[in-house]
Amino acid sequence: MNLTAPMATPSKEGALTPPSTRGGAARWVPVWAGSPHPVSDILQPPGEQPPAHLSPARLSAETIRQVVRVSLGGEQARIVLTNAFGAGALEVGAATIGLAGDSAAAAVTGLRKLTFGGKEGTLIAPGANAISDPVDMPVEPLARLAVSLFLPCDTPVSTLHWHAGNVSVIGQGDQTAATQLNVESTTMTRIFLSQVLVHTRSAGTVVILGDSLTDSTGDDEGHDTRWSDFLAERLVPAGVSVVNAGISGNRLLSDGIGGAALSRIGRELLALPGTRTAIVLIGINDIVFPGSPLAPREPRLPAEALIAGYQQLIAQAHVNGIRVVGATLLPFEGSEHYTPDKDETRIAVNRWIRTGGAFDAVVDLDLAVRDPRRPSRLRVDADSGDHAHPNAVGNRLMAQAIDVRALAADHAMAAGLGSTSTAPPAAA
Repeated sequence: MNLTAPMATPSKEGALTPPSTRGGAARWVPVWAGSPHPVSDILQPPGEQPPAHLSPARLSAETIRQVVRVSLGGEQARIVLTNAFGAGALEVGAATIGLAGDSAAAAVTGLRKLTFGGKEGTLIAPGANAISDPVDMPVEPLARLAVSLFLPCDTPVSTLHWHAGNVSVIGQGDQTAATQLNVESTTMTRIFLSQVLVHTRSAGTVVILGDSLTDSTGDDEGHDTRWSDFLAERLVPAGVSVVNAGISGNRLLSDGIGGAALSRIGRELLALPGTRTAIVLIGINDIVFPGSPLAPREPRLPAEALIAGYQQLIAQAHVNGIRVVGATLLPFEGSEHYTPDKDETRIAVNRWIRTGGAFDAVVDLDLAVRDPRRPSRLRVDADSGDHAHPNAVGNRLMAQAIDVRALAADHAMAAGLGSTSTAPPAAA
């Protein structure tokens, strides 16, 4: 099935009925996630060090406040912290959640203290996660939440998400209960924060598995203009949550930033509660990295290798009851890593995505943002300037390319809520 929305007749979100009005039990739904990876994964050309502003090397008796925008709302909230790549136990002394202002440095309203098993703090074993107790907190769809963590001990920053697209703020001492932090430093990373969940009636979750095209590169940082943000806005009326599982520099088959996507789907796709659909937009780095300063000795990757990787991802998702939507790879002529032979590989992969029949559905994002007069390039109005990453205009075009009525109908039927639109359900 082609999930690309008809360009001449865009979907009318107003026709969708939120499942909360049609019955069904409330449950815990992931409404935000930040894909974690070890700090050592931050890729730089040989001999160069990661920029110092990306993340502090360690935190000690400090509070970090991080702002996230959720997709759906609910009446209760909780967070998931991760020590996935820590060599030792992670001690969290205190944590709070509240409604954020325009930035992490702005005043927070409605602060709630978070507990873990009834205690203010928690000790997270190496490689483990910790989920907070539920807290009563009305959260509106698309709300911005501020999560504050106090790290009382000398704590190496071992687990993070390096390109957050938002500034986080850090201050001395336990300031988790402060409406406004006394800021001493800032960072562009997500540190130890893995998920936000709300308790609500939902038709399930869409996880977008990707790289920098999904993560944040190219958008207006701090303004929630990733294509996942625009898609979340379109799916609110259908009660479908959208989770961004993009990592800038990530690849499907090989370790980059965050390890190969095939190695992280267990934690970031299959293990997320209520996941019904995965949208896969990844593979361009597998094509462009070989022969570049980031992978100078790697040979060119044939299209067949990427196709085999997609087939394995689809198989693993299917045995876990998750439908997979394949997104075509975007054009990149004019970018620093472009060569005609690499683009030939992209075109071959896209041909298979469109016609191979392996995906449950296909969305043609290449078609949505390419220049019709020169299809190997991004549209001028959709180009962030590096000729590889769309800007906010391009991200909106990508989100609008998806037929949300068909997607919502599939989710509603799978959740036992009945159809939420007049569109026929998408066939697997």
